[in-house]
Amino acid sequence: MMTTGVQCKVCEGSGKQILTVHDPYGASPNTPKVRKVEIECVWCHGTGTMQEQDLIDYEWNQTAWCECGNPSGQTQFFDDGECECGCRKHHYHCRDCGKITQIG
Repeated sequence: MMTTGVQCKVCEGSGKQILTVHDPYGASPNTPKVRKVEIECVWCHGTGTMQEQDLIDYEWNQTAWCECGNPSGQTQFFDDGECECGCRKHHYHCRDCGKITQIG
């Protein structure tokens, strides 16, 4: 059964996301190095609702990333389409926990 119109888990239906931008050099003398920027939600494309595939992708994204800090500093490279973890793009896995450390 296709799920439609589920409230977006990221923007909670607002259609907007607020990003914290860290610019170590500052874009100009009057621009702060850390600032908040509001953008259209990248998960729901500004609609405030997620479709079934959006929700599946979001839930995968919440569990796919390394949170151990990669203490060994070692990673394993997977080329495009080579890994069975669900990531189709080339990426790196943490050798400590096995989760993704970098995509692309």
